[in-house]
Amino acid sequence: MDKISKKKPKITVNEACQNRNKSSGHFDKNSTWYKTVIQSSLDGFLLIKHPGGDVLDVNETSSNMLGYSRNELLSMNIRDIEVGFDESSELIKKRFYGIGETGRALFETRHRCKDGRIIDVAVNLRYLDEGLSFCFHRDITEQKKKHDRERARHKKTKIALKETEDRYRTLIELGTKIGEAVIMLQDIDGKEGAHIYVSDLWPQITGYSKEELLRMSFFDLVGSKDRQISVKRHRQKMAGKTIPDLFELSIFCKNGEELPIEITSAATIYKGEPTNVVYIRDITERKQAEVSLALSEKRYQTLFENAPVGLWEIDNSKLKKYIASLQLGSVEDLKEYFRNHPEDAQYGMSKERIIRMNECAENLIGCTIRHFKNIIVEQKYTTKISQEHLEVFVDLVTSLVQGQSIPSCELLIKTPSGKDKYILQHCSVVPGYEDTWSRVIVADVDITDRKETENELLKYKEHLEHIVDERTETLKSEIERRIEYTKLLVHELKTPLMPMLGASEVLSQGLRDEPYASYAKVMYQGSCQLEKRVDELLDIAKGEVGILKLQPSYIEPLELLHEVGEFMNAEAIKHGQNIIIELPSSMKSIYADYNRLNQVLLNIINNAFKFTPEEGAITLRASETAKYAIFEVFDSGIGMDEKTIANLFKPYAFKKAPNQLGGLGLGLLLCKMIVELHSGKIIIESKKDKGTRVCLKIPFILNSPD
Repeated sequence: MDKISKKKPKITVNEACQNRNKSSGHFDKNSTWYKTVIQSSLDGFLLIKHPGGDVLDVNETSSNMLGYSRNELLSMNIRDIEVGFDESSELIKKRFYGIGETGRALFETRHRCKDGRIIDVAVNLRYLDEGLSFCFHRDITEQKKKHDRERARHKKTKIALKETEDRYRTLIELGTKIGEAVIMLQDIDGKEGAHIYVSDLWPQITGYSKEELLRMSFFDLVGSKDRQISVKRHRQKMAGKTIPDLFELSIFCKNGEELPIEITSAATIYKGEPTNVVYIRDITERKQAEVSLALSEKRYQTLFENAPVGLWEIDNSKLKKYIASLQLGSVEDLKEYFRNHPEDAQYGMSKERIIRMNECAENLIGCTIRHFKNIIVEQKYTTKISQEHLEVFVDLVTSLVQGQSIPSCELLIKTPSGKDKYILQHCSVVPGYEDTWSRVIVADVDITDRKETENELLKYKEHLEHIVDERTETLKSEIERRIEYTKLLVHELKTPLMPMLGASEVLSQGLRDEPYASYAKVMYQGSCQLEKRVDELLDIAKGEVGILKLQPSYIEPLELLHEVGEFMNAEAIKHGQNIIIELPSSMKSIYADYNRLNQVLLNIINNAFKFTPEEGAITLRASETAKYAIFEVFDSGIGMDEKTIANLFKPYAFKKAPNQLGGLGLGLLLCKMIVELHSGKIIIESKKDKGTRVCLKIPFILNSPD
């Protein structure tokens, strides 16, 4: 059943006082008990008339509290004293409702003092039936301020507590995000380091559930070798002592696996008890990396010490600072500066600090690193830098400043024993030290033997060049004499040959009687062959010394082939052989020497006639590709074996066929020379008793005309 709220009727102050119809007897403010009680009260007292609110009486405490005299207060109304007094306000109405029921009201309000101050007061108001009211009021300004301060402090404490809790929660969440487990340990019921809180990551690391961990001590997980020191650190931390934060130890997971971890902790109070808050990081990967790094460093040391070349580890950090100081000044071009100031370059070289060198380097220079350092100290400013070492230093500094690869160089050094040695030097900055130059590796290879050998070879080369020059001049003279001799030989051969050719030709045409007509014909044919061989001999001699020249022009391949075909037809009839000519309807023009190509084709066809028996067939075929005009001559003759083919183009190689036909091989050699002068190719394929195929490939775009 719903409650029905009953509103109290609104009444005035006068009505409220009249409702208190108490038979308390007649009130006399001049009575002895009144004066004794009221005037000696430690609280301020006001006697107020209702409903007007005039002040009828006051005690000394009120005068002191408000700063008014008694007469001043007796001339005032309560509205002059109470700040914000308004009968229509809800606060005053609420006060009147209480008066109507109990005849009294307890409330806090504010009074205005004579000096303008506003004070907070606690009021105890009692109404009488004579239309009067007793009003006891006490200054609670300081108490109110103190209360407000306490309330503000409490509010601030609550905010700070919430912020602390938020930060704490954030730290725990952050620890999980960055791979750190967070746990809280307390000493409970004799169990040291008991888990009272574990973040989500700790169960993942250990393999235990949260419930299992909360029933365990942290030290139940710690290995025996680390347990004693771990307990000691925990006790020191719980006692508030300062200990090193980071600590490494091993724990055993639920599966028995040993796991390295790193912890840091902080002491705090949680739920009123000392608590050790521990941050834990799994450092398995870091430990593995440290092991790998140690192995790598060990391998590096082994490689460094046992390398077959001289290795130096140099610290150039001071050199870098020196270079930086120059650049901060007016030096812009370091190369030019050091070349103009070699003494500063030498000073820069003195800034290099040798950290170590291997045994091979000690053997190379012939002394230990300590001895070598002493020599360098002695020579820092006493020995003038050589131009060679200056250029090496300039290249080194320039490459380091620009972050480029340092070029290798060859140097001539003098060992402490005074021996000259040539070394090949390579420099490189160890990765990770590019900004400091504090670790530079220099590798030196002793190339003294090589340089001495090179010097000997250079001398021998100069000697050989001198010999070659002499031999070349001799060879040129020999070639010129050979060409001249060949020309004279051809001239000497052709001088008696020309009348023989003319006479034999006339006789072969004029004689009809046998056997003289046949003799004349044989004489003429032999003279023609002899003339041809003499011309070939001269051409080959020219080709061998590079003076055989072409006279190229644009020619039509089909015209050339038709002319050759007519010759083939006549020769075939003469030798009782069959001739087959297969030519395309058209071919592109080629840039070539017409007469020389005619000479090549006729030479090849003559060979085909020579080695093809009667009734045999000879075929002339032509085609073209995108780059080449192709001419082919096939015969059905005796063919050749591979050995014979291999010797076809060797000059002056004697060739003899089984049928006793043979020659000096000058014709094919000349053909090869001519084809190659055209940038072409000659290909011969043959099998014993299967005939021969000769293919010429002549490019269309040979030597284009000027």
